Amino acid sequence: LLWLGRNYQRYQSHIEYKEWLKLRKILDEFKNRIICIFCGHTHLFADNRLDGYRIFISGGAGAQLFAPRGQELAIYHCIRLGLSGRDSLRFELIPIFGKIPAKWRKYRNLRL
Repeated sequence: LLWLGRNYQRYQSHIEYKEWLKLRKILDEFKNRIICIFCGHTHLFADNRLDGYRIFISGGAGAQLFAPRGQELAIYHCIRLGLSGRDSLRFELIPIFGKIPAKWRKYRNLRL
């Protein structure tokens, strides 16, 4: 499990791609042990893939939310992580207000 404090994506980046490549060079040594990467800062929820890594963005509290491409979820939220056995991670997206839209309901109880 790896938590990064910024959004490491090409489309909405707070880090230049060349900087991601430097970080990825370090991560690649442990790639077979990394289930996913969590990032914050950007005020939305997203589940993306970048260079073979699954990257979640969880920034669902604080400032105004946005979803620039419509492929993200603009909802105030928190996440809960739990271990399921030795090799499985349970992920739960918890809305602060209201409900999770149908398209995103798989994140209420997701095994990684």
